[in-house]
Amino acid sequence: MSIQELTRQMIIDELLMIGCVTGHMRVAEFVRKVYPKANSLPTTDCRFGMTTAIDDIRQHMDRNNDWSFEELFYSYLDFLKINDEDFKYFLTQYVHPSIRRFQINDEFEELPFSNSVCAEAINKYLTSDGYELRETDTIANMPIYSVVPLNPGVNGQLKNIIFASKYKPEIVLSDALNNDVTIVNNADQCLVYDEPIGGHGITWKELQDWYDNGLYELDMGADMVTFMKNSLRDSPMERLFFDTYLEMIAGKEGKIPALFPQVWLYYDPKLQKDRIKKIFEHQRMDFLMLFSERRFRGLTL
Repeated sequence: MSIQELTRQMIIDELLMIGCVTGHMRVAEFVRKVYPKANSLPTTDCRFGMTTAIDDIRQHMDRNNDWSFEELFYSYLDFLKINDEDFKYFLTQYVHPSIRRFQINDEFEELPFSNSVCAEAINKYLTSDGYELRETDTIANMPIYSVVPLNPGVNGQLKNIIFASKYKPEIVLSDALNNDVTIVNNADQCLVYDEPIGGHGITWKELQDWYDNGLYELDMGADMVTFMKNSLRDSPMERLFFDTYLEMIAGKEGKIPALFPQVWLYYDPKLQKDRIKKIFEHQRMDFLMLFSERRFRGLTL
């Protein structure tokens, strides 16, 4: 995943609208913190003995104030084109507790405001590219943020995909040491994919071959597509999405990742009414597509 130029521009524009970009820091000090590469970038103005980009910024923003922040970010540092890792670092340092921001009230008093305001503004656009700025640590009781994927993938080895489930299966651990599960009720109302997953994920053809070779059609009394459609209950939107997928993959079954309907991502053996508070917001997702053993995309309609 990459952070698109438009996303970067919207983020920077929003931060400039919030104001107090550098907090109590001088601009050159701020840039040195949020974009360390500026220390090694050569000057574009050889006057006054300047040698680095930091010297330029100090001359034009701290001493003379004849550059705007738009010129700094867009023209001079070219933040729309720097690599993703440098832009992520810029975002995390922008909201670091060492940069203390403030607003000026009508009495010209400095009123501090939390960097969480900037973090929320960043996330408003960053999430569209699959990332978010998330609190991952604290220092002096203030949050430290990191840019993390919205969907980081599965930790550990994926063993069982319980899907095409019309009713909630009753699951027990048949081997707690190896995390092996057995479905003791409603086993005929779902499918369990337990084959190794390759680096390319699972294609639709591989899933169809698994179903056919496992003689599931005899056990379930239906071909795979029919069984999957039966699990979609009475949701017109889910049925339309699944039918559109089937139309799209026609003739390309060996190359297109398989779409698993009604997949159990989390599992609570108790019903919600038997819990004092909810354990999981959603236990089951409408659809799952695997791109590798650790990368997947889930969808809830």
